[in-house]
Amino acid sequence: MFVMDIYHQPAQARDEALYHYAVMLVETVQEKLKAAKEHDDFINHVIYAQCAMMDDAVLNTASSLENSVWLHNPLQARFVMQMRAGEVMFERVRELLHQAAPDPRLLVLYQRLFGMGFSQRWSERLRDKMPDGRYKREYALESLNALVPAGGQPLSAPLVVERRPTVRGTLLHSRLAHIVLALLVTSALSAGLQVSLHHVLQMALPG
Repeated sequence: MFVMDIYHQPAQARDEALYHYAVMLVETVQEKLKAAKEHDDFINHVIYAQCAMMDDAVLNTASSLENSVWLHNPLQARFVMQMRAGEVMFERVRELLHQAAPDPRLLVLYQRLFGMGFSQRWSERLRDKMPDGRYKREYALESLNALVPAGGQPLSAPLVVERRPTVRGTLLHSRLAHIVLALLVTSALSAGLQVSLHHVLQMALPG
């Protein structure tokens, strides 16, 4: 997958071809979500998370000079007109946690995002402490873990979340062949966190 390739091959060229390939991946996700008739807010959550992870991987594995093409227009800036992923992600999680009936797919999405270590570059505010002394990232992850069913699958396993009127939040394997959103992280403590984009959220079409 894209992010895995970036971390496993940090010396690869950061050229226009790589950037446009990443843009194509995001556009493909957008198209599939729209085809599934997802609402705009849900699509924005998913696309922002995808862009943030891909930006994070690319910009953390090479110098600014090598990343000049990417820095000219990072995915966050191109697709969501912002470059505040760390701050925005926490605020979105906080809003989600205060909803009476939060979308279970988004709970899974952000649980994976924070659980897999996102915050290395874009989330300075996540290092701020809550009144009880916990860090914001820790608070967000604890809260999400409390709401997301255990399911018996490790964090690296592909998950599919499908909403159904009678079974809210059921996790199912998708019948779609393509990725809708993937966030897989491979951690290497001796070399620092490695972030991999791989099957985390796939949309299952009805029927």
